[in-house]
Amino acid sequence: MNSLIRFILLVLIAHITFSHVALSQGSRLGFDRDTHNFGQIKEENGLISTRFTLQNLHTDTIHISKVYKECGCTTPVIDNEWLSPGQSTDMLVQFDPDGRPGPFTRAIGLSGPGLDTVYTVYITGEVIPDAYPVKSGILYLKQRMLDFGRLWHDQTDTAWIEVKNDQKETLTISKPEAMPIGTRLINLPHQLAPGEEAQIGLVWDVAAGNYWTQTADHFTLPISAESVSKLDQQFYFKANIEENFASTLPGRDKPASKLPASKVDLGTVAAGEQTSYDLTIENTGTAPLLLRKIKSTCSCLKITSSTDKVIPGDKAVVRLDYTAPADLLGEHYYIGLVALNDPAQPQWRLTVKAMVEPEAAVLKGK
Repeated sequence: MNSLIRFILLVLIAHITFSHVALSQGSRLGFDRDTHNFGQIKEENGLISTRFTLQNLHTDTIHISKVYKECGCTTPVIDNEWLSPGQSTDMLVQFDPDGRPGPFTRAIGLSGPGLDTVYTVYITGEVIPDAYPVKSGILYLKQRMLDFGRLWHDQTDTAWIEVKNDQKETLTISKPEAMPIGTRLINLPHQLAPGEEAQIGLVWDVAAGNYWTQTADHFTLPISAESVSKLDQQFYFKANIEENFASTLPGRDKPASKLPASKVDLGTVAAGEQTSYDLTIENTGTAPLLLRKIKSTCSCLKITSSTDKVIPGDKAVVRLDYTAPADLLGEHYYIGLVALNDPAQPQWRLTVKAMVEPEAAVLKGK
């Protein structure tokens, strides 16, 4: 561990001073070069490698017993760990550019008996990212998940699926038989020749589907070719849907929600058993408070409200009905989301905790 910490410190010092231990006067280990620059490399081309030549400059035999690297993207392999005085060997260094776009510098450190310090060499270069990094079936994609970011509840927006045909035959991309409510695809059907790129638009009319808060869904894109009749691909899309309060003018009546605590601890619950918990939301404003949508991250936690419209001065009771899983013991956390028409607090996020134990353990505790 001390050697590893020492190596990391040496790497930091080398980056700052631009001097390398391997070439200092009196070194016991010499290199044909202290840095190899790969230049610009394409991510899609995969692994690259180079070889460093090492030489024992000491009067005694050295044993390179430890090789350090900065990350899993770098793989150094030494041909011969034991070097007699004057003897040389090669070290192969591989670098995996996958998922590492942009400039890079990686250090490789060597130490062991007969060496007075950690000797360091470097590889450097720049990874040019793959234009279509996702391989899905016979298509190359820029992304499988379309992230709309934040959308207003009355907004219509378009995101684009970017694809490339990497096959030797023409592909036919057809319209799906069914789509999630409020969504449709444009620029279909489409004939995609070998090597051709295309953009397919996903149009999302948020209001049509009554979407609120954090929302995600998916659809299937039918794809066919002469050699294969069905090559369907699934795509996903998501957004955080918020109410558009642009029409709320100063001086107008507005709701104001007085919310309970954002965390609830249900305590210990026997596996397979049910427990309930009530919370209250009060409207202290001058206009009706609307509970637009209620969501839970688990079907085991059902969240309901006594009403979805709270008049000024009134309250709504929000009930949590939790059924503990029969086969998953231990501590569990769930999230509940309530969309409100309150400009000051348009979303209430609730964290629910429960400790699930075997029934016998719960009875014994009582």
